Amino acid sequence: MKRKRPTSLPNPYHLLLRELTRSGVDYIVIGVSGINYFAKDARQVLSTADYDLFLKPTAENVVRAWKAFRKGGFSVVVRQGDHMRALRRLTSATGGKLVKQGRTLVAVGPYQLVVEGLLVVSGFTFDELKRRAVGMRDRELNFRFEVGALKDLLESKRIANREKDRLFLARYKRLLLGD
Repeated sequence: MKRKRPTSLPNPYHLLLRELTRSGVDYIVIGVSGINYFAKDARQVLSTADYDLFLKPTAENVVRAWKAFRKGGFSVVVRQGDHMRALRRLTSATGGKLVKQGRTLVAVGPYQLVVEGLLVVSGFTFDELKRRAVGMRDRELNFRFEVGALKDLLESKRIANREKDRLFLARYKRLLLGD
């Protein structure tokens, strides 16, 4: 009897990335989510509470992203101060306002997966990150996606200079660089 190849479960974030790609959304994987793609082995992968994407900040792209999030089973909210506001509908005009305000779309999906679709990133425009982005491929799901260049992702964290970014950079330096 021939043994079957073990079935592997697809990366749930990649299922969403594939949907975004199929929907024509222009995005780049960034933050710790992006940095993890450069890990040499599983010991170097750092855990975070969400998965970060830089969405090209145009009204049309934001609407396409919102539709792809919804199609992937995610609900979408935006932060308004200390509150969250559900985006049950998204028009091009509303997408334009979100871009102008530099809001972040927070998509919450199956198994409480959280994906943040940022429209502004510290230190870089979308086009700057896109020019140096690294192409990746998920062979199981058969699609390609882009991740910000490691140097750019680390620099963005340094520029943001939030406490959590400073802590991350110190940990990254110790863990991955052996310093």
